[in-house]
Amino acid sequence: MATFNPNPPTNAEDPIEELINYKKNVLYDDRRDTRIRGSVEATLEFFNKRRSQFSNMSQGSNSGFHTRSNSGIMEPNNNSPDPLQTAGSGLPARPNMAMFSRPNPQSGSFNSGYAGLQFNPQQQQQQQQQQQQQLQQQALQQQAQQQQQFYNSSQPSLSRNQSFSGGSVNGGGSYNNGYGGGQLINSSMSRPILSSSHNSTFTTDSIMMAKEKGDMFAGYAANDPHAHGEHGGHAPVPTHLSLRARLEHFTFAWFACTMSTGGVAFTMSVIPNRPEALTVLGTVMFVANLVLIVIFTMTMITRFILHPHTFTHAFTNPHEGFFFATFWLTMATVITNTTAYGIPNTGPWLIPALRVAFWVYTVIVTFIAILYYYLLIHVKKLVITNVLPGWVLPIFPAMLVGTLASAIGKTQPAEHAFPMLVAGLTFQGLGFLVASMMYAIYFGRLLTAGFPVDASRPAMMIAVGPPAFTALAIIGMAQDVQATGIFSGFTQLNGISPANQALIPDMLSLLAILGAVGLWLLAFWFFALATMAYIECASRNAFHLNWYALVFPNVGFTIATIKIGERLSSPIIQSVGTVMAAFLFFLWILVFFCHWKAVLMKDIMWPGKDEDAAH
Repeated sequence: MATFNPNPPTNAEDPIEELINYKKNVLYDDRRDTRIRGSVEATLEFFNKRRSQFSNMSQGSNSGFHTRSNSGIMEPNNNSPDPLQTAGSGLPARPNMAMFSRPNPQSGSFNSGYAGLQFNPQQQQQQQQQQQQQLQQQALQQQAQQQQQFYNSSQPSLSRNQSFSGGSVNGGGSYNNGYGGGQLINSSMSRPILSSSHNSTFTTDSIMMAKEKGDMFAGYAANDPHAHGEHGGHAPVPTHLSLRARLEHFTFAWFACTMSTGGVAFTMSVIPNRPEALTVLGTVMFVANLVLIVIFTMTMITRFILHPHTFTHAFTNPHEGFFFATFWLTMATVITNTTAYGIPNTGPWLIPALRVAFWVYTVIVTFIAILYYYLLIHVKKLVITNVLPGWVLPIFPAMLVGTLASAIGKTQPAEHAFPMLVAGLTFQGLGFLVASMMYAIYFGRLLTAGFPVDASRPAMMIAVGPPAFTALAIIGMAQDVQATGIFSGFTQLNGISPANQALIPDMLSLLAILGAVGLWLLAFWFFALATMAYIECASRNAFHLNWYALVFPNVGFTIATIKIGERLSSPIIQSVGTVMAAFLFFLWILVFFCHWKAVLMKDIMWPGKDEDAAH
């Protein structure tokens, strides 16, 4: 029960802005400011309508009160505007209500703001307590009816040894919903949040705190691994949908499946001393992946035709828009697999076809790398405390130009291989430098805000990709320079004597292996960090399509390990790479199985459970 605090804290911020900042910084609410503001104003309107039920004591009076403004706390004034009507625009008019100011330290009595009117402190405190009790009951009943129904129907993670009773959530997180200050204990979020001893009277502050405590469950919904979008606590999830309706939620994230399948198939082609069975397995996976790509592409087109509104939303909603890059990463795996499995089994026509495909891909991903980041910055501002390695995905297709060049360059004549390798080195540098900038923000976020919520932790593995793919790309391109004989008669580098031109391939190979070893260790560090973070939450993490992030970045990590072992002539390192490839294959099988199981169990392709949900 609330008690009077004679020295409540002051804040010069507007109360709504104060609450928005509190929800974002303390409750880790990652919704847009406009959505949080709408929730606050809706709750203020709710209390505005209900307040008449427990304001009988003030009828007939015209007491003053404290109000908050952008400039701070105002003094009591009979002509002051109503705090609730200044806090939220568009609220209906209502009778004024007595709200009590701080105690007079000299007289020991409360000044109501009404000239010359004094109240007995004990009597007023009893009346306050009655008000708070009535407010508690009304608010908790309302929240219980709305939130418990939602959590029972669509939040399986909160049903594990947890109960919702009397404003408390017991189990993974405990929240004391009394008005005497809030305390969040053992939250399912990654670190303790807040303990507040401030007990406010029924002023504008108390209304805002009442809203905050009642809306705590919306904060859970925004951060819960199973809650997405408009069905995250705002509407009941349907129990049956037609195929047409489910296609509305077929997102670009599905191409993470084909991206990972193609990556694993390419890994099979670089395993040292592999038996013929592995080559056959890789070929089968490559062909099956082509079939999946066609099916997924046609399904995505069907989605846009049946539900035209999803086309714009797919690109402007970052939760889905980031995954647009997975389609082009899938195309990159098609090109690399064609090099590995197609050239040995087709005619010479495929070599120039791959060259054309390389340059077409390079042009397209250049525009994507520029335009999508522009669109993202222009349309929606992201919250820096929510940064994940997935923010680097739009630059990932451009970075893989280097990987493509390393795979294709050795098959081309020197006059075509040279510009391809230069382009590959250029784009590989672009991708890794952009990723490095993201790493600074990402690591700062981990230190200040803790690990991401459970559902986002598989995406931490994306950080393994840039250093791993850069390592394998620079090793591969250095090998291609030697294989094609670029500096053995085709061209020369200015500033190097003709006698030393033949040494250039050897110098490039040395620099490549030195750089690759350092990048490999960086990739391993990100891998270890992401693995420990994911293991900690694996038992309570339901399937999402970002699980494929456990596979594709480790494709680059595995191949880089094998390539380093080859260049160092180390059978031990090559054996480690082979074991990693085997583990990667079985991990892909597990994720692939969970993917299709989730479709049947309605855990994805379902309202509020996919990347298209509005946050």
